[in-house]
Amino acid sequence: MKKIAIVLDSIPNYRIPFFEQLYSVGRSSEIDYIVYTSKFNEQDKQLNFPTGHVPGWAITYPRKIYWHTNLEVLDDSDLVIIEQALHNPILAWRLIFRRSENRLVAFWGHGGYWTKKNPRLQEEILWRLISKVDAFFAYSEEGAILLVEHGFPLDRISVLRNSIDTTKIYSEIAKISPESHRQWMKKNELNSTNLGCFIGDYKKEKHLDFLFQAISLIRRQVSDFQMIFFW
Repeated sequence: MKKIAIVLDSIPNYRIPFFEQLYSVGRSSEIDYIVYTSKFNEQDKQLNFPTGHVPGWAITYPRKIYWHTNLEVLDDSDLVIIEQALHNPILAWRLIFRRSENRLVAFWGHGGYWTKKNPRLQEEILWRLISKVDAFFAYSEEGAILLVEHGFPLDRISVLRNSIDTTKIYSEIAKISPESHRQWMKKNELNSTNLGCFIGDYKKEKHLDFLFQAISLIRRQVSDFQMIFFW
């Protein structure tokens, strides 16, 4: 049986169904998936797929990056998939340039660094690391295009889409009674059927000013439009 290790900072709740299905499909294809995290969470032991721990220690110089230990647990993996993240260059370097002959290393992520402009040297190092991985799982077609523009082979890119579990969302919505819905609307002072919803972090990188401008324009055309923010 082939063994694939996925290394993350942590396992967000919205990815749990994805990993459950991935593990189930993998077992039927004689592929064993194990998800390793650098931030230990007791809840991980209760998940319906195998998990492990590779501790990550934060180093801030000049920006926060992580130094991982216990990487020997990855030695028997046929493929190691790690996040393409600005805080992971040391992990990537260690796995790419110190890997065994038969182990493959892949990135998954955006394909580029969208949140802010990085120093030229940092950009060169990061793209150098990308050029050395065996495969890339991109969140979107835009990310795949950017990778190809930087010389990464198209036949080694898979677009997996960075999505959420909509099936779970719809099943939870179906459980809500009309009365519960009315009470929730009243509690949150919502009195319109024209609603928008933002779910995410309030970070500068999210460009919320653009969202606020869009809301203002919508209100000009839909006077009773209301926006809900969750975090």
